[in-house]
Amino acid sequence: MTVSPVRRRSFLLGGLATAAVLAVPACGSSASDDASGAVADGPWSFTDDRGETVELDTTPRRIVGLGDAVAALWDFGVEPVGTFGVLSIQDDEQFTGFDLEGVTEVGTTYGEIDAEKLAALKPDLIVTHVYPEELGGSVEGVLLYGFKDEKQIETLSKIAPIVAIEMGGSAKDVVVRNSELAESLGADLASESNAEKKKAFDEAATTLTEASRSGLSVLALAGYESEGLYVAQSAADPNLAYFADLGVVYPDVDDSEYYWDLLSWENADTYQTDIVLYSLRAMDGDALQQQPTFAELPAARAGQVHAWKYEPLSWGKQAAWMTTLAGYLTDDQKVT
Repeated sequence: MTVSPVRRRSFLLGGLATAAVLAVPACGSSASDDASGAVADGPWSFTDDRGETVELDTTPRRIVGLGDAVAALWDFGVEPVGTFGVLSIQDDEQFTGFDLEGVTEVGTTYGEIDAEKLAALKPDLIVTHVYPEELGGSVEGVLLYGFKDEKQIETLSKIAPIVAIEMGGSAKDVVVRNSELAESLGADLASESNAEKKKAFDEAATTLTEASRSGLSVLALAGYESEGLYVAQSAADPNLAYFADLGVVYPDVDDSEYYWDLLSWENADTYQTDIVLYSLRAMDGDALQQQPTFAELPAARAGQVHAWKYEPLSWGKQAAWMTTLAGYLTDDQKVT
């Protein structure tokens, strides 16, 4: 089966998810404390990862965007006024700890964005992601993530300009690009909060490097009862690729199709690893264990099946996820 790049990503990010999504309480404080108290009133420009430059008379203050993108900006201190994406922000683990009051959803299904509702927010800028067509490939001409088609993009770009950050290569590089965009929008990267998050990020990277010396192998996947297992290629996912740079071990996943290797349930034993990470936006660990072939995997028999969290690519959120993964690698046992 050939799967388009957009549909490939939607399996992990929730476009087809029908199983267990963790509810996120609207608690915690806004990240806006990290924003600069005085946003420049002069001209603003930013060149995105398509090489397109947006120039405005003043710095954008009202930001709407793909949930994945605005969650990262928010962690740096740029609070959005609206989001769109693949599920409700109330059900999206990326928004844990943010005060969601005052943030308007203009779309909770992939490609479905209410243009009138978006326009009513009077956004200054729309932010999103763009994925390369293939590993190491260009993003030129690739449909921006979160949008149905070019016609929709054209319509929405008349409401506010769009900037896109590439989700390719290493997560560390994407974090840097997110920080640059956030800073241009008024985030104070030198604030006490952001400085603490950056320190935590660096320390967590060291912790994960040390934990990876256990040599335990990791498989990341999204399972769907009617379709089977979508096994992620570590080099294609920025998060997994960065962890590989830090020493995390993955199996060599078939790369004949970009991003995923699709396995039928009968072939669930193709990759034998010590740890399995399951997408929170697909079948959960208990549901996966109900599949007899999955239950026979070494990691499943050992009870070493854990959540694969899709966290925003920011210092603070990635620090927490790296620390969690380091815990798996430290506490679990070699079973292959």
